[in-house]
Amino acid sequence: EIQRTLRLSPEEAARLVRYEFLERVADEIGANKIAVGHTADDQAETVLLNILRGAGIDGLSGMPPIRGRIIRPLIETRRSVVEEYVEHLNLHPRIDATNLLATYTRNRIRLELLPLLRREYNPEIDAAILRLSELASQDSAYLNVEAEDALDRLRTAEGAESVSIGVSSLPSCHLAIRRRVIRTAVGKLRGGLADIG
Repeated sequence: EIQRTLRLSPEEAARLVRYEFLERVADEIGANKIAVGHTADDQAETVLLNILRGAGIDGLSGMPPIRGRIIRPLIETRRSVVEEYVEHLNLHPRIDATNLLATYTRNRIRLELLPLLRREYNPEIDAAILRLSELASQDSAYLNVEAEDALDRLRTAEGAESVSIGVSSLPSCHLAIRRRVIRTAVGKLRGGLADIG
């Protein structure tokens, strides 16, 4: 239903349902944080997926360690380290069998593309992608601050359903900032920057 209504891929719809569930449970139990188990490997996969989708610098940043009350305490830890730890403690985690199928794009990146890149191009590709992600994240954070400042200077009015910008002043900003000013204004109206193309 959600997939069809919002015109999402099965993966995106499942992700949305998962996070809505986690938020609902957190509200019910009074939790102020929701810890998820994304690892550095998940981050590398996300960045590659975003590159394939044609993302800009924000997409190259990957998943933030903290977004609202979602925290990713393992985002800098390799999956193999987590697996060794789990084995050392003789834990029996649940494995989502669909993660092993090359049906979905993210899985193909994990199962086919990353191994190919490691084997044929750079055995340390994961570290290179994570370095790119960290640099992009820092640059993006700086540009977002600059865009907020520019929006404050250029905004002529703001209401519950509109933001007015002095368009004649917009060209005085660098193109990178102009784009972010527009995205920031749209984000204020939509309640966030997620899924603004």
